[in-house]
Amino acid sequence: MRHMTDSHRAILLADRPRGKLDVGHFREITLPPPGEPGPGEVLCRTILLSISPGSRAWMQQSTYRDELRAGEPMSGYTLAEVVAENGTGITPGTIVSCEGAWQTYSLLSAASVQRVDVRGPLTHHMSVFGATGLTAYFGMHGLGTPRRGETVVVSAAAGATGSVAGQIARRAGARVVGRGYHRKRRKESFA
Repeated sequence: MRHMTDSHRAILLADRPRGKLDVGHFREITLPPPGEPGPGEVLCRTILLSISPGSRAWMQQSTYRDELRAGEPMSGYTLAEVVAENGTGITPGTIVSCEGAWQTYSLLSAASVQRVDVRGPLTHHMSVFGATGLTAYFGMHGLGTPRRGETVVVSAAAGATGSVAGQIARRAGARVVGRGYHRKRRKESFA
């Protein structure tokens, strides 16, 4: 099996945070190899992992995804390489996006991964071509529909999605007011 080693690493949620998050809330472990995929499954090697601000919410409650429990691997959006498959038709070496985990390998159903048509650096598929860019695009064009001469206020312009949303609105000809927060003082920028 390509890229497989005798073991792989995973980061678990050791304890649910009640206050300030620190390294003690996580635990690194070494796991045995995940084994061969079952029917309809793919074995994926994590290449890039998004450590989302939403991770904090997942540690404390159910959101659009299930709540993480102590002892479970941290969840995260990943770009991964398929290293083995079982009856899925997804060729090893294919790059996929998926909800993997903070671990070297993930065994997933083929239905839960999406093939990536790689265009440019893989990091672009984690940002402007990934969930960040898609969220901004559909927020602006599916809900907001900015037009030339209008003013668009982006309340989280300092964040990943907000910064892309502002660029999309600006490209549509709108005046953009971006707001972002810095620890002790609020910052506004006008474009």
